[in-house]
Amino acid sequence: MSPPKIEASEEKKIDPLLREKETSRPFGFTWKRDDEDDVALHVDTSQTFLTSVRSDAKSLFKILGYKIDLTDKVCQFKDAYAQNTIQARTNNSILSLYAKFKVSALGQLLTLLGVSAEDLQMLQKNAVIAALDENETLMRRNLNNVALMEIVGAKKAKKAKAMFREAASQLNAQRVLLGKPAFSEEDLTQMTMDEIQLLIEDFEKEAANLSYLLDHLRLVN
Repeated sequence: MSPPKIEASEEKKIDPLLREKETSRPFGFTWKRDDEDDVALHVDTSQTFLTSVRSDAKSLFKILGYKIDLTDKVCQFKDAYAQNTIQARTNNSILSLYAKFKVSALGQLLTLLGVSAEDLQMLQKNAVIAALDENETLMRRNLNNVALMEIVGAKKAKKAKAMFREAASQLNAQRVLLGKPAFSEEDLTQMTMDEIQLLIEDFEKEAANLSYLLDHLRLVN
């Protein structure tokens, strides 16, 4: 049932009291008239349920009236912010959307904790650089596996090659989402040559170890 309508003369008497109540409400609620000209409780979405409080040089927050010190969790929030920055650039639309929401929420929280916008941008930049480095490392490892399979052979090689091609395709797609062009054929060829050289060095070390072991066994016998 709707509350009784308030006449204009009565509104002047009540509104000051409502304004006084609003100043003591911490959750962004206000009293406004609805479409039917009735007084109704309105949630102001421009305000937040989380308010920052400064006390004794510490960052405190008042959540539903309770003060909580989150200073010691700043590093943890920064790590989560960086991780979700990368996840927001994945080709999985659901995971990306969820990560974007977390980036926005963590960004607001870190801002309230005193982290500047420049620091947040630096966190994003460093996270992307680290992700690109990891992307290249994984691509090189993938090419190394392909080269090793070609050298020593493998059962079900056709299926394995298809798996490696799919991995390379996903890594290239991730690289584009991180803001860099996909690896070119020249890039992949050069990285493959580098990985083959590393494999040759590994084989030479293994051959030297086996030769030493064989000589030792001959002397013992």
